[in-house]
Amino acid sequence: MNPVTYTFTTESYLKLLSSIEEKFNQYKKALLEKGIILVHKSSTKSVSQKDLIFISNTYKKEIEIFGTAFNFYNCLLLINYHLVSLYFVKDIKTVLSVSLTIEDYLIMNSFFDL
Repeated sequence: MNPVTYTFTTESYLKLLSSIEEKFNQYKKALLEKGIILVHKSSTKSVSQKDLIFISNTYKKEIEIFGTAFNFYNCLLLINYHLVSLYFVKDIKTVLSVSLTIEDYLIMNSFFDL
């Protein structure tokens, strides 16, 4: 069964990403300072238990929203994936629409609650 998707105009997709990018960059910088790197979702490297404990102790509100430190970390990976993917699009003006799974959309939307 294919996941249900939500289709955005490219402009709406870019607005969504830009509205959460600053907050995401704050998390990314803080985690990087502790040696926690947000890798591409396809990487075989996974987050360590020590890093998950740090995330749990540092980001209590985020853990409340996302359920676990691992879920929060995976949500950061998802947003990182979307932001980095934009750099690979040579001419964004040629992209008419972008489809996201409903799950991805809800995860991205959750960043407004932080």
